[in-house]
Amino acid sequence: MTKRSCRSLLAIGLVLIGLVFQITWAQTETVGEGSPVKPAILDAKIAETESAAGLPEGVKRVLHRREQQRLADADAYLAALLREADANAQTGPLRARLLELVDERRTLLDKAIESEDALLLKLGELETAQSDLLATIKQFDALLDVNLLWVRSASRTELAELGALPDQVWRIISPSGWTAVAGVLLHQAIHSPIFVLFGVFLVLFLWGRKHLIQWIAAISERLGKPTSDRFVYSLQVLLITLLAAAAWPLVAAVIGWQLRVSSQATDFSMAVGSALLALAMQFYLLRGLRLICIPRGLAAAHFRWPAPSLRLLRRELDRLSWTYLPAAAVLLVIVHLDPLNAGWAAGRVAFVALVVSLAIAFYRLLHPRTGVFAHSTRREAGRPLPFIDRLLYPLIVIAPLVIGVLEVMGYLY
Repeated sequence: MTKRSCRSLLAIGLVLIGLVFQITWAQTETVGEGSPVKPAILDAKIAETESAAGLPEGVKRVLHRREQQRLADADAYLAALLREADANAQTGPLRARLLELVDERRTLLDKAIESEDALLLKLGELETAQSDLLATIKQFDALLDVNLLWVRSASRTELAELGALPDQVWRIISPSGWTAVAGVLLHQAIHSPIFVLFGVFLVLFLWGRKHLIQWIAAISERLGKPTSDRFVYSLQVLLITLLAAAAWPLVAAVIGWQLRVSSQATDFSMAVGSALLALAMQFYLLRGLRLICIPRGLAAAHFRWPAPSLRLLRRELDRLSWTYLPAAAVLLVIVHLDPLNAGWAAGRVAFVALVVSLAIAFYRLLHPRTGVFAHSTRREAGRPLPFIDRLLYPLIVIAPLVIGVLEVMGYLY
């Protein structure tokens, strides 16, 4: 039975009660000077029923259940009503008529409770169906984001959004946020023995890093001599280089890990920790390539790469370390703080700075005349490299810029 049917039944019941009340009142006038049954009894019950109609279904159900329990004993219910009205119903026909009214009210309440139970069941089913619908919509949105690359997943960056840029940047550089980060690290240093052990290990690792680099230079002195040169030296230098490059990235990873797992972590410290963990591997790759290109290192002493190419590589890798990594860190922190809005305008500005730094690095490293391949044997002989010069070089330089333009236009995936 629906909610509308329930209300209709209640209205019909109230009308019947009103009609019966008129008849009963007419009968009570002939009883005499005793204590007639006053109309306030049923008027109060009608007012109570009408006031309950505007309540939530759950509350009305509870009230109706209580009324149903009272109506289980018709005689006691009638006696209570008469006491409340300070009346009596000693006349047989009058009492019988009042009992009939009580039975009719009980029947109506039974039907109302049955309708409310059915309504609550349907509401539960509706809520479940709505939850399933929302989950399906989210899955469909994710499917569209992946497969419909020509459909924007965010609004275009407008110039008006740049007005909020100072406030968004301040949220990142605010002293209160970084004070909280320092407090989390201090708490971990006091309460986490693992963090202390890792800290001691990393301090020793950073102290011994310079000795690893000196070992690389010492091994390179043995190369080129028939009596001492071995291929295994190149493998040793590769392993030592990769080990020495891991020092500072490990520091970043351990700090990020502790910022995430701390019981005192804040939203900002969690964002910083996630960014450090995500950037640790990229930081390691940059430092590893930088150490490979050091003088008397793996590329110079073992692979005999030209010195001008190695100087260019070192310069661009250092530049990326000071441009790409900070931009990526800012982007990751902002996105973790506000993933729904893709990091606000500050996140898009950081992403543009990131792709521009990559494009500039690719432009300088792969330039046909001044890049790392400019000193190859084929180029020195005056023969160009058509695949690199005409196809690969422009694509690699333009690709980051195209991605940046798409991001500004709202194509975020």
